[in-house]
Amino acid sequence: FLSFFFPLVRPYFNVNTKDVLERLICVWIPTRNWEITIKQNPDLYGPFWISTTLIFTIAVIANFIGFLVDQTYTDFTNVTVGATLIYGYVFAVPICLCLILWCIDTKISPTSLFCAYGYGLTPFIPAIILCLIPLEATRWLFICIATILSGYFIINFLNLSLSRQMPKTNNHTFRKTITLISCFLLHSGLALFLKFYFF
Repeated sequence: FLSFFFPLVRPYFNVNTKDVLERLICVWIPTRNWEITIKQNPDLYGPFWISTTLIFTIAVIANFIGFLVDQTYTDFTNVTVGATLIYGYVFAVPICLCLILWCIDTKISPTSLFCAYGYGLTPFIPAIILCLIPLEATRWLFICIATILSGYFIINFLNLSLSRQMPKTNNHTFRKTITLISCFLLHSGLALFLKFYFF
C-alpha cells in the first residue's frame, strides 16, 4: 500500500523552505500574485502544517484563557472541535467548491484550492495568540483583522482563477459574484465560530 501511496502524494509535498516562505509572504502582502507563485507546484505541505499549528494554537490558548478564569479548567474537546473545524474548512470546502464549479463548467485544480485555503489561514495564528489579551474588544479586533486579511487572500485568488476559467456566458459575472460572496460568508462564519466557541 505504501509503495503505491507515496509516489502519488510526493509531488504535493515537494517544496522547500524558500517556497513555503514565499507563499506565506503572499498571504501577508496582498499585492503579490499567488497564482504565479503556486502555478507549477501547488503543495499540501504548507496547508497541512499551518492547519495543524492553528488547531493546537486554538486549543492551547482557549485552555489557557479558561485556566485564567478557573484554575481547574481543562477542555480537551478544543482539540477535536478545532481539528474538525479547521481540517474540514481546508479540505472539505475546496472539494465542495470544486464540485460546484465543475457543475458550471469551471475547472480549478483542487490542489490549488487546498493550497490557497490552507495558506490563507495563516493570519489566524497570531490573531489567536493575541486573544490572550483579556479585553473583549481587542479579541474582536484581532479576529476581524485576521478574517479580512485571510478572506481577501482567498477571495482574490478565487476571483483571478474564476475570471480565467469561468466560461463567458450571459450570467458569468452573476455566477462569479455569488461564488465569491458565498465563499467570503463561509469564511466569516469560520471566524465567528472561532470567536464564539473558543474565545
